[in-house]
Amino acid sequence: MRKAADLLTIGLCVVMLAFFAREYSRPASAPTPTIQDVYIDRAVADFGRTSKTLILALKTDCVFCQRSAPFYRRLIEHDRPDVQIVVAAHPNDHGIEAYLASEGVNPDSVVFVESGALPVRGTPTLLLVDGEGLVTHAWIGLLNADGEAEVLDAVF
Repeated sequence: MRKAADLLTIGLCVVMLAFFAREYSRPASAPTPTIQDVYIDRAVADFGRTSKTLILALKTDCVFCQRSAPFYRRLIEHDRPDVQIVVAAHPNDHGIEAYLASEGVNPDSVVFVESGALPVRGTPTLLLVDGEGLVTHAWIGLLNADGEAEVLDAVF
């Protein structure tokens, strides 16, 4: 009986060693691309017009977008000679322009983009894009004071 138990223990050790050898001998996979590795299609904006473009992905029925409207007004009212601000909305969001006007958010332009055209999974999402169309920063959701300060530092 003891001999069978010893063989079972040895067999279990061999299986575990084989598992760990296989797991840790795999080549490292390529790093997962981040949102900062994404280029935005030039159909969204003329990125070469300014050195930075801030894209606000918003929806009229997004509660967090509504709660963020005062911050968006501050962004737009900020002295920004080399920053354009673009609101991106889904083509079905027909009321976005009226909504923005009612909130006092007057971006440089409003564009309508299909789902998947931007690296956005929810609203609000802010994307800071350089003059070549490369996303350099991204912020998702309702921002607290520290998040808003981070956006201001990156944009201006």
